[in-house]
Amino acid sequence: MEMYMLLSGSKAEVYDIVLDSLYYEVSQSSNKKINKSSLKKGFKHTKHQKKGKHTVDYHYHLTELDPEKGYNLKVQTNSGTITMGMRFESEENGLCEVCYYEDFKAKVEEHGFLFKVSDFFYQRKIKRRAKRMLKEIDQVIKNKHRDAAKAADEDSAEENAS
Repeated sequence: MEMYMLLSGSKAEVYDIVLDSLYYEVSQSSNKKINKSSLKKGFKHTKHQKKGKHTVDYHYHLTELDPEKGYNLKVQTNSGTITMGMRFESEENGLCEVCYYEDFKAKVEEHGFLFKVSDFFYQRKIKRRAKRMLKEIDQVIKNKHRDAAKAADEDSAEENAS
């Protein structure tokens, strides 16, 4: 599944938000203090999550993290591999076109009816989640721009008053 969206910021702004999000996810799941600088290509992390009576291990491998290109993350689970990431397609006039992608490869290749039905619902779920995530990134950038403009206006008003 791929989803394209034009975001209201530069590649650098989108990259910073993605990096903050990855940092937050890793620090929350491991309860360890890590440096953002340790998040780079090749970074590996394991997350243990309770699912009912069972514990599921998620093995994360950051295969790409570049401020000009985007990121690629592979997540190995008991049932298969999830590949997700974001490519920075273009940047023009303060707008950045991104492509979010996500794919799941089951350990056991099944092509039965139940697998096709569950895959259909999985695809719908990740499309909704991707759209929501991209809109949230766009809103964070817009809020930062608004706050920066507001601070600049306040500074300008203070200079004029003196």
